[in-house]
Formats: sequence, structure tokens, C-alpha cells
Amino acid sequence: MRALALSLSLLATLGVPAQGLVINEVQSACRTTIRHSDGSTPDWIEVYNPLRRSVSLQGMRLNLGDRTHVFEQAINVPAKGHLLLFADERLSEGADHLGFKLDRTGGTLLLVDRDGTTILDVFVFPTMTTDLSVGRTPDGARAWSYFTEPTPGAANIPPGSGPVQAMAPRPVADLNNGRHPGPRTVLLTSPAGCTVRYTLDGAHPGTSSAQTANGPIGLEHTTTLRALCQCPGQLDSPELVRTYRIGALEPLGIALTLDPKDLWDPATGIYVDGLQGNFSKGGMEWERMGQVEIAQGEAMPVGVRISGSGSRGRPKRSFKLHARDRYASPDSMWTMPDGTRCDEMILRADATPHATLHNLLLEAVVRRFGLELEVQPSQVLPLHLNGSYWGSYRAMP
Repeated sequence: MRALALSLSLLATLGVPAQGLVINEVQSACRTTIRHSDGSTPDWIEVYNPLRRSVSLQGMRLNLGDRTHVFEQAINVPAKGHLLLFADERLSEGADHLGFKLDRTGGTLLLVDRDGTTILDVFVFPTMTTDLSVGRTPDGARAWSYFTEPTPGAANIPPGSGPVQAMAPRPVADLNNGRHPGPRTVLLTSPAGCTVRYTLDGAHPGTSSAQTANGPIGLEHTTTLRALCQCPGQLDSPELVRTYRIGALEPLGIALTLDPKDLWDPATGIYVDGLQGNFSKGGMEWERMGQVEIAQGEAMPVGVRISGSGSRGRPKRSFKLHARDRYASPDSMWTMPDGTRCDEMILRADATPHATLHNLLLEAVVRRFGLELEVQPSQVLPLHLNGSYWGSYRAMP
């Protein structure tokens, strides 16, 4: 909380009185606040106009570090009103789309006048958790605060007090005397007065489908447990995500967890067949946030897409994983079981019969004879998706 207090103090110091246009609210890790019809969840910046007349942004610019967006088209901020700008690099979709994205780890935004030198507003935004926003309270004022309920394009609602994030639940496992291959019982601990919510089907534990942990949780088969703590007057805790391998002694391999609606929803799921054919689409709008566990390590948040033209039309499809700021992926990337470090990884479902054996043989031949041929290293690992065995995949950094 000391870091949060320092950030808010800095924001207040750099605040600009409402003499003209101001940057009023920012969300740099949007996951559910805004979802467009194509499934994209863009970060956004809200501009507020305290004047009694509308103001055009045409000719002005927004700077974020060394990135600049110039408003070349006519776009107005209404009198005493708000304008929402999408930080998604999708300029072809209109004047309210910016040519840069926001960094989840924070940054400094400058709103610059048409002369290219006069700074109308400065906004320093800190590291943000998913779906949290930060902005002025009230609209256009010097004071800033975090918002657990963002208000894109509408008046900011002053919070009762600065939010504190609850501590994540911790698992106490093996209550069945360590009988590892058999059923397991997991007890989730939490601070006094708090509620632990959990799911066993991959769904986010903050949804209405989550259950309340009133005691030990019995696991009869390989299962992915997602849980969080909800404490009065505090932000929901970070998630606990853990896949428990039950019924076998071999290592987990790779476990991938996504909310089922991000996989199977007919309109926006990325693993949907039929007329929608969502599995064949690409780009950020068809990327979903997931959690990956490698060799039974700690779960890490990543972006997930369906990948590879060779497998997209087949029942078993390849996945591509992306480490990104917006999901709070580890800054140090992640480490494969063979020690390779990467910030992108393909879980390849080879499309043709025996393709895995063919590729592994080729890799071995190239290494054995020192051939002048570049091959991408891979490792065959079992994959569990939301706790269900999904077959063997080649993990390729």
C-alpha cells in the first residue's frame, strides 16, 4: 500500500486544474469493462471537457513515452461531457481509436495542444490490476483515485476510500495423508472475515457460477482449481490457479486454464466450430487471457490464441501463448522445462499422422550430424485444458 499511496500522491501533485480539456480516467488492463462485438477488450482513455462549449481534438496529440498519436480527423469533446478513446492501434476503425496501446505497468500521458508544444494535461498512471481504472474525483478535479467500478464515458463516482487488495487464498493440500495418486482434499486458507470463492471448471472465480469454500474441497480426478478471496471493503485478491494431477505419478507437463466462455461461447469463443468459425480468426480481438502452469510450477497469466493453419480445421488445434503487460505476465518471461526462456510459445498439435515423430527425428538428425539446417527446438509434453487431458503437444519457444 505504500507504493499505491506514493503513486496517488504523485498523481495529485501533477494534477492540472480544470481550465480546459483533461485526461479524466484511464484503464490500462481492461478485461471485462468493455467488450466489443468482435470479442476485443481494448484499454481506454477518457477525456473530459469542463467548458460550456464543445472542443475539437483535431490537430492535438496524445503522447505516451516516445509514442505519439495525432488527431487528424474531426472529433469533438462535448460541453461538460466525456469522450472515450480506445488505445488499440486500430486506426482504420475511426477517429476515437489511438495509434498506441497502454502499458499495464504504467506510464505518462501528455495531452498536447495544436502548436505541438503547449501541454494541456499530464497524467501519470501507475501499475494497474485487471479491470481497475484510475481517474479524477470528481470529473476534472485535482484529486485522483482508483475505481473498482470504472465509468468509461460517464461521470466518475468518488469511492468511499482507497481500495486495498485482499490476500490470495493459500492451499493446504494432501489432507488425505499424502496418497498422491488417489483422490485429494484441498483446504483453502484465508484472512478472518473473508470469503473464498472457487471454481473447478476453469471459470473465473469472480463470476456468479463460483462456489463458496465452506470447508475442504474434495477432488476425485485431475482438476483445475481457481480461487480468490473477497474481503469487505477490499479489492478481490489475486487468483490462485492450480491443476491437481490425480490418478498418476508422472509430471503434469503443461496445464492451460481459460474461462469456458472464452473457449466455447458461440459469438466470442476462440475454439468454436460451425458458421462462426472463430478458431480460424486471429489478432488481438481473438486473444483471450489464460493461465499456464509448466512442469507444476506457479500459474502465470498469458494471452492465448488458436494458432497454425495446419491444425485449425481439425478437432485438436494448436495454441499460441503470449506474455503481455496487460495480463501481468512475468517480466522475466517464463522458463521451459529444458531451461529455454521465452515470451511466446506454441503448443503445436501436429496436423498430419506421425508428424510429431517426423519432426523429432529431424531435430535429432540435424543435431547428431551438425547439419547446416535451422530447426526449432521442441519438447513433447502432455497438455491439460481446464483439468481435462487434451493429448500430447510439442511445446516450442
